[in-house]
Amino acid sequence: MNMVEGWTCSLPNGYMGWLNSEDNLDQIWHEAAPMLQRAIDHNRGEFHLDDIRTLIEGRLCTLWCIANPKGELVAAVVVEVVNYPRFKVMRILLVGGEESKSWKDLWPALEHYARVNGCAHIEAFTRPGMERLFGLTGMKRVYTVISTPVSYEELH
Repeated sequence: MNMVEGWTCSLPNGYMGWLNSEDNLDQIWHEAAPMLQRAIDHNRGEFHLDDIRTLIEGRLCTLWCIANPKGELVAAVVVEVVNYPRFKVMRILLVGGEESKSWKDLWPALEHYARVNGCAHIEAFTRPGMERLFGLTGMKRVYTVISTPVSYEELH
């Protein structure tokens, strides 16, 4: 991986990865949004696409993009830096795209970004299929998150 000014990197097989600036989000959003929507479709409603855009515009999340050698966007990754009481982590919120497996080639840049932001770990809350993909980077299961909706029916 070759880091270049502006958080751009050359990836294997002629692919390019970059950290998208909120200043040019309008230029890439129409391509990245459908990819991210497919990932959002697998969540339980904690995010909508417009929420992700607002988080990126507010600089609370960052959008990483991957293009093939033809310059076509093929994958998008959204991350955030989370401050725990003892250390910071970079959390991967969404990975989507036609070639979402290509994002693993972006891993060194993501890891570098985490280091620059003072993060001790990279984490992701993910479903089992994506866990296998994350495993290609060396990530391992640390916790299992379980969930249930809260009932607001009157208790009798």
